[in-house]
Amino acid sequence: MEGITDWRSRLVQSQAQLQAEFYNWLNHRDLLALRSAIAKTLASPEAAGGVELFITCDPMDLDRLPWETWEMAREFAVVPEIRIARSPMNLPAEGAGRSRKGKLRLLAIMGDDTGLDFKAERAAIAGLKGAVTVEFCGWNGKVAGLLESICDRLKDPQGWDIVFFAGHSNETKLTGGELAIAPGYSVLITELLPALQQAKAQGLRFAMFNSCSGLSIANALVNAGLGQVAIFREPIHNQVASEFLIQFVQRLIQGADVHQSMIAACEFLKCDRHITYPSAFLVPSLFRHPESQLLKPPLPMQWRALLPETRTDRVVLASALLLSCLGPVRSTLLDFRVAFQALYRDTTGQLAKTPPPIKLVQIDRQSIAKPNGPKPVKPIDRRYIAKLIDRLPQAKTIAIDYFFDEPNPQDGVLKKKLGDRAATTFILGESLTQANYVLPPGAATFCVRADRWYMTQLGPQPDCQSQTPLPYALAASLKSPIQHREFPLTQFMEAWFQQPWLRPIIDFSVPPGEVYQVVPAWQLLEQNLELSPQQVVLIGANYKEAGVDEFVDYETQIPRAIAYWQGSKVQARFTGAEALAYRTHHWLNDRFVVPIPDLWMVALVGAIGRGLQVNTVGIRRRWLLLGNLAYGILSFQLYITSGVLLPWLLPGMLFCYYGLGFRPSRLISGVKS
Repeated sequence: MEGITDWRSRLVQSQAQLQAEFYNWLNHRDLLALRSAIAKTLASPEAAGGVELFITCDPMDLDRLPWETWEMAREFAVVPEIRIARSPMNLPAEGAGRSRKGKLRLLAIMGDDTGLDFKAERAAIAGLKGAVTVEFCGWNGKVAGLLESICDRLKDPQGWDIVFFAGHSNETKLTGGELAIAPGYSVLITELLPALQQAKAQGLRFAMFNSCSGLSIANALVNAGLGQVAIFREPIHNQVASEFLIQFVQRLIQGADVHQSMIAACEFLKCDRHITYPSAFLVPSLFRHPESQLLKPPLPMQWRALLPETRTDRVVLASALLLSCLGPVRSTLLDFRVAFQALYRDTTGQLAKTPPPIKLVQIDRQSIAKPNGPKPVKPIDRRYIAKLIDRLPQAKTIAIDYFFDEPNPQDGVLKKKLGDRAATTFILGESLTQANYVLPPGAATFCVRADRWYMTQLGPQPDCQSQTPLPYALAASLKSPIQHREFPLTQFMEAWFQQPWLRPIIDFSVPPGEVYQVVPAWQLLEQNLELSPQQVVLIGANYKEAGVDEFVDYETQIPRAIAYWQGSKVQARFTGAEALAYRTHHWLNDRFVVPIPDLWMVALVGAIGRGLQVNTVGIRRRWLLLGNLAYGILSFQLYITSGVLLPWLLPGMLFCYYGLGFRPSRLISGVKS
């Protein structure tokens, strides 16, 4: 149409012509040395993780060229990411400044809004409030005191991480540019420098000017020591600046640094707004000190980000979680963990020097084989028990780990012996079924039901008429009062999840010699027994037929920690009376070891596994390996000093998988090579 100029079309043509001339100039033979140096750097192994190219221009007219559009990856046929930033000519040394801790703080300075609409800018900045503390200041209808107010806010003792300006700006010579902070009222950058330098000393790292013609502003601020400044090099429309800021903030919230956010925002203008705002993507630039660390807001914790990314990772984590939930696997892991704890305790010499508090009189096979041995052994010969009691005249407390629930012709002998010893406290185990056998006064009965691995808790026990465990009563006869330990969280876990989580275990890492001294029953009948006032007597069995019924043996599977203490020269066995002795020892010494569930630690390592995979770049694997070993040593020592059992095997293997990269495929490749 004649008489009408299509400015958009002419702008697109001018853009194409500018870029063509620019690329031709970059390919000129005078720049061959520069291009060769860049190509050499891009081809080096160090460039595999990406390259940052800093461009310094003199005179400033060269700064106006769109250096960010130089497509080096295509030109040099390289894969690494290339990010182009700008630096001024007279670059100062990077000032240390104060490193702020905690949540990022942003000061938004809203300047002269003549012909502008800041609603989009305010909304975009407010969208950062989840990760950044945002405060606004600037033009509010009054000019008086405005500059002083802005300077005071910049010098806030709490410091700022980001300063943002929206409004009109322009280039100036010698004074670093000017900012219109109110209608008809501008401030020069040199006037703001003292406040900005103080803000830099208090943690300021990044400034963004959503305004026009910012070349001299960026050069002045980086020359003054500010690490990162984002500007528009040329005049820009308010709507373009608003759209750019919205995209910039969105990428920042998603975890990108300021340079990545700028590149993404420019890409949005280039691909999604090239018709509405042609050539706008050529105008934004980031000026940086090469030694500055790019600002990046910390990401809020999101549960989806904790999930494994690959199928292999998901299978590994699911397998570890499943194994940690299986009862047999859990028991085996606990057995080995306590055994290694015994080895650690023995190796480091962390053993008690006090004599054992319990004399354990065992009716063993040799005692049964003697001419004066018990006849029968099931049910136990009451007369034999009476003989043992008769050989313990100095004992103040005697516990008998046998059930006397069924009437027996020999009951009278045992009743008389119990009644004749008024000065002795007798503690007898009560049946798991209804008690039909009536004991004489003074002979207390206590529940003895307990799981092999765990401490018996105080409180009502299933199928027990008494609320006091036998080990607790035995310990109370030596030490009074005994601290009444309750574990409400453990009871909650058992009630709601049907899992023994956080339930105290029997600490078999303590050597048996610290817990009890074994005296065979036959030896007690033939020799005098030395018994200190600080010892109690526990009479128990050491033969299979002593079980509760014909299908249950009294001897249990020996814990590996006990096998370690007994050594290979002794026939490995472990009886119920010995387990009772351990529980008594723990009540006496207030020794309760609480195991942290494998499931919890596996889930924790799985949650941080993604972070280990992403953030181990630059962290040497030996430091991660040393950290894993340090955790193992800490868990062993924490077990002894604080009574907390931290699982090591499954969490440690998962840590090696995530953090150290011990993948099956890599191991197979290593074997093949």
